[in-house]
Amino acid sequence: MGRAVGGAAEKVRALAAAQGVDDVDGHALAGFIEAEGSFSIVPNNGGRSWLCGMSLNQRADDADVLCDVVRVTGLGRLYPVPARRTSRPQVVWSVASKLECRELVRLLQRYPLRGRKRREFAVWSAAVDRWSESLHGSSRTADGFMSSAAAELRALRRYVDPGHPGAPEDGVPEPPSDGLSAFLGGFFTGEGSFSLRGRAVAGIHLRADDADLVRTFRDVFAVGRVSVSAPLGVSPSVRWTVCRRAELPQAIAILEAAVLRGRKRREFEAWRIGAAEYARGRDRDNAVIAAAADSLSRARAYTERPVELPARDPPTQAYIEVLRAFADELPDGRLTCTAYTLARASHPEWPTRNTLAVAFGNWEQALDAAGLGARASPWRRDRA
Repeated sequence: MGRAVGGAAEKVRALAAAQGVDDVDGHALAGFIEAEGSFSIVPNNGGRSWLCGMSLNQRADDADVLCDVVRVTGLGRLYPVPARRTSRPQVVWSVASKLECRELVRLLQRYPLRGRKRREFAVWSAAVDRWSESLHGSSRTADGFMSSAAAELRALRRYVDPGHPGAPEDGVPEPPSDGLSAFLGGFFTGEGSFSLRGRAVAGIHLRADDADLVRTFRDVFAVGRVSVSAPLGVSPSVRWTVCRRAELPQAIAILEAAVLRGRKRREFEAWRIGAAEYARGRDRDNAVIAAAADSLSRARAYTERPVELPARDPPTQAYIEVLRAFADELPDGRLTCTAYTLARASHPEWPTRNTLAVAFGNWEQALDAAGLGARASPWRRDRA
């Protein structure tokens, strides 16, 4: 996980400039994080401080989904990850600052997770609250709270048979049923699968300790069946499968309303043609199904193309806004480095004067960029 350039001032500006999250996007984002996100609580500086974060990986040819997430939320940064061994190139969405983690907590409290990961979020959000008590500077936790939270988060990630005496107690309220369609759209975008091999199938395959989530999908949408398998030597898994001919039109309507995103949307557009044809029974046209299967295969295949991640504006505009706010607080005085340092004591989110000087060349050039050069110290200005 990386740190965004520009410090807190740039993060505040990015959040303010974001498109904003409506209810559909919010529940879809929760479903996407439930499917693909990973929460972290890790020691820093030899355990003297801590870092919290959330990361989510996607194939590089599906980076548009993550670009949309960053655009509407204003949170985090996107990083390219090169191919390794048999993997394809990927893009990582990383949310790593205190300010952004707090905003993500706020979003996921409004648009809750609904599966196993909601227990992880409960621990992580409490850690973020403790970690971000001071938004600026290091967070020290002598009471061991963060260490305990990190250990609990690791334990929650491990598979535990839900019926086993050692299974974690939930203790997290069940989320309301509203918004489940949009949540399914985000979750299926990450974990769903389609097939037109011999029959039309749409489904989700998870660890068996997440069976409650797929049972919720089955019960609320009244379609498909849930089955649990436990092969020897492998953790049990659960599947929600929709394949009965009579249910295919309903499944198409449910997934259309759910609004899948990115590559999964393209797969769905191919699958729905074949599924609708399968639903016709003996009157189906096998040529139509074969063509749909080919389209589905092409939609699923990795596409080599340049990854165009959104360029982050340099932090200079955020710095200019800070300097102008500083000038407003000192309407009659000279804008010296000393005066700025004193003012920054009340605004810890502002960058240091050295950061400003490095960004623009020196302090006087920073003031010039903000249109405040006339208010620099005469001696320093003449020297410059």
